[in-house]
Amino acid sequence: MTHRQGRFESLVSSLAAKYIEKNIEGALVTVTNIFLPSDLKKVIIYTSILPEEKESEILALLQEKKEGLRRFLGEEIKTRFVPEVEIEIDPGRKTRELIDQLS
Repeated sequence: MTHRQGRFESLVSSLAAKYIEKNIEGALVTVTNIFLPSDLKKVIIYTSILPEEKESEILALLQEKKEGLRRFLGEEIKTRFVPEVEIEIDPGRKTRELIDQLS
């Protein structure tokens, strides 16, 4: 990973968390990780949602708001191209919970 890519990931992570905090109510949504390919054309934002009972409902709401998030990123980041945004549940969180239960 280049230094530029690392700074960009960090910036996108903090801005995505800020946008989600402002626009999603009824659950705790945490940005846990960002995946940004080297071409910077698409960003995958991994999230954790609590309570788990609302996970699918909140994920659907996040999917509806991803274009708004992309516009927000475009306003805040001074770059020629704003990457497409995908939002997914962090698969690593559930794996870590399972490992904790087993140990």
